[in-house]
Amino acid sequence: LIDPQSPVKLPQMPPMTSSERERRLVEMEALERLSDGDDAMQELWDMWFSERGSKAKAKLKDTDIMMANPDLWPRSETLLKELIQEYGVYWVEPVNRLATLYFLQGKFEQSRKLCKVILKIKPWHFGALSGIVGVCIALGERDEARSWALKRLPPAIANTSFPPFEKVDGAANPAREEWVKRALAEAKEAFSMAKEVTRQAFGLPEEYYSSGLTGESNLIDDDHDMAWQ
Repeated sequence: LIDPQSPVKLPQMPPMTSSERERRLVEMEALERLSDGDDAMQELWDMWFSERGSKAKAKLKDTDIMMANPDLWPRSETLLKELIQEYGVYWVEPVNRLATLYFLQGKFEQSRKLCKVILKIKPWHFGALSGIVGVCIALGERDEARSWALKRLPPAIANTSFPPFEKVDGAANPAREEWVKRALAEAKEAFSMAKEVTRQAFGLPEEYYSSGLTGESNLIDDDHDMAWQ
């Protein structure tokens, strides 16, 4: 996963639990609201941190606090690796935080590799998109930095106030609308892939979600509380 010399290769995607299915739908709704401004960004961050329930979220938050103190970086790294080991890379936020930690430590190649893992799973992850640009600049990879920069979330407000993109608080940026359309298409494609994986594992999706299978075996919904809250 971390070796910068090896290609990005993901493990088999796990079947969706019922809460994962609902969470993906809510995530797409939040992505769509990014067309109207930045309010949905915090909602998405909260959702991404909470994808595996309250206990995992609390542990992840602890690693974030530790990053403020370089003396605690080794402990933060250990905890993040434990989260990745326990929950897998398809919960991308521990991977994202580990990429951030490696950037702070000057381990730019490792950080870039982890950013690519995240973006292979969630191409719309605006945090990882910004992160990989910074990493490429630090590595002196200007062309790659420019390529990734074109994929970053554009500002909601354009630099010009000319119509036809007028808003009360400034001119809406048409590039933001295009980014949202692309992100939604990518999220819908990922959702379709996840449904197909679930179908292959358990039969027709609607039979799976209505049969109670998600509450059995090792596919118990992420936590007993609301996993995205």
